[in-house]
Amino acid sequence: MVENSFAGQWISSFNLNEDRYMLELDLVNGTLEGYGYMFQAANGLPTFVSELKNIKNEKNIHQKFSLRPIVLNPNTGLPFNSNSDAKLLYPDAYLPDELEGTLIFLNENDSIQTLMFSYLQADNKVEFVIKRKPLGLNKSNIKSRDDIKNWDEFKQYAFSREADGKIFRGQSSDWKLKTSFHRTNRTDLWKYMVKDIPQLAIHFSSNTNFLYEVTNSTHLAAILSTAQHHGYPTPLLDWTLSPFIAAYFAFCNIQEEDFREQDNKESSIRIFIFNIQEWQNELPQFSDLKIRNPHFSITQLQSFNNPRFLAQQSVLSLCNMVDIEEYLLYQNTNFGIDFIEAIDLPKSQYREILRDLEKIGVSYGALFPGLDGVCGTLKQKNFEY
Repeated sequence: MVENSFAGQWISSFNLNEDRYMLELDLVNGTLEGYGYMFQAANGLPTFVSELKNIKNEKNIHQKFSLRPIVLNPNTGLPFNSNSDAKLLYPDAYLPDELEGTLIFLNENDSIQTLMFSYLQADNKVEFVIKRKPLGLNKSNIKSRDDIKNWDEFKQYAFSREADGKIFRGQSSDWKLKTSFHRTNRTDLWKYMVKDIPQLAIHFSSNTNFLYEVTNSTHLAAILSTAQHHGYPTPLLDWTLSPFIAAYFAFCNIQEEDFREQDNKESSIRIFIFNIQEWQNELPQFSDLKIRNPHFSITQLQSFNNPRFLAQQSVLSLCNMVDIEEYLLYQNTNFGIDFIEAIDLPKSQYREILRDLEKIGVSYGALFPGLDGVCGTLKQKNFEY
């Protein structure tokens, strides 16, 4: 992503009790394009989507544009063919065929970017302002726990009842939580849904004995899950029910050369802890790619012919936001519950930890059934530690 770019995702609020605006803009051939969404707080009012094109990726310029807002069908998550069709469902709602508006990007300082957006609606001027942190700030904002600082303390935690009802994600550094899709230069999930998914379905069908249909929710879930485990960017994040499996994935790629420089000897891996039980009790969960309010959902996606899924005790989350941590920390405060926590452990313990994990059956061979697992296990045993 271009430094100081205004591409990416802009979300006005996570508060479901007020109208919310979300823009997803990708930088394409030097200009911004994507979609804007308006989610109305009052029950019974529609969600609008409108395409945005040819927006200059520059600050301090008032840019005029015309919008043709299309109403989303709440039953399908797709646009109605026309607003006249939408009026059958929303007879009392104001459904304009076109809106005139302006927007301007601002850089207030090195840590804040601002989008000012306005349009005319039935002779009334609607204005909103969205502020965000610039792109490229990738260090996690989640504070690590002070009571778990080494492998022995982690093992004690992992075997305790405190770890029940949680899922875990291991990372070799304290990067922000971010899906593989949102780590690319793209944020426009609408384009992903209407172009990437059908393309994946065609190729998956031609390489298997199964005909995938993107209109089938079970098939769509299988496409996403399979793509995730074969390296294609998706809006999913991998988690596991086992804190020890999460620890393995955090430590498994550490090499001896990581410690040749003195400054690296105290560097850490990170294991995220997510309170799935409390989260599912408090917030609605979704398992599809329909256009929705910002959400982070724990899903039970089907995975055809994927023995790794069971071996790794996999759990997947589905998210339509670039900055997952901002949303999770907002909900921590909103509900007064620590939904998300983190544990940092020193990389310098990696030899001891990988040996301990192998003794309890957590190894490359166990987590990756087949010849890949055999070779990976023997590689680690004979060459790396």
